[in-house]
Amino acid sequence: MIDLHELVKRRGTRAVADALCLRVRPGETLAINGPSGSGKTTLLRLIAGLELPDSGQIRIGGKSVDFHDAVHTRGIAFLFQSAALWPHMSVASNIMFGIHDQPMAWRQTRMLELLNRVGLAQFADRRPDSLSGGEARRIALARALAPQRPILLLDEPTSNLDAELRAQILALIAQEREAHGTTIVLATHEHSDAARLADRCLTLRNGHLTEGMAP
Repeated sequence: MIDLHELVKRRGTRAVADALCLRVRPGETLAINGPSGSGKTTLLRLIAGLELPDSGQIRIGGKSVDFHDAVHTRGIAFLFQSAALWPHMSVASNIMFGIHDQPMAWRQTRMLELLNRVGLAQFADRRPDSLSGGEARRIALARALAPQRPILLLDEPTSNLDAELRAQILALIAQEREAHGTTIVLATHEHSDAARLADRCLTLRNGHLTEGMAP
């Protein structure tokens, strides 16, 4: 599903990816761990096409990524580390943003379903600036899940959530994966998140991936 071959990305003299190779199988959930600043977010952004590698190849579904293609055409949904909600849109409109090409009745049904599942059914008409950090995080997840894309990239999905909400969100992600066969790449510091969701765990350090989670 996702293949990275000899991927190189540098920030000044520091290698975020140093001839990095990675294969993520269809339907697999891969957790990527590593110290702050190791490049986990950058690696997700490279896969999504939000940043360009210095060299190397990225293939999605067996097809080489053309970085001139629109990101949404790659079948990828991205939950950013910051909620990154559109401030001028309501919660409902934020969630439905990525499914604007679907019939209105389906869009509204999907939006209400996800709001219920993240425990914020009463928030449809709110604006993002009225939300707490945890609430905004849950709305951002609902927006990422709404299109049911085959690849889901998650950057610290349970940040700003207490233990009860963390368990609820992880369960929702797992349910969506089982229902749709979603391929997931998860960047996280939380060992419990990786243990709950991941089929495989890797650590990113100095531009290289190694098996297992960092202590």
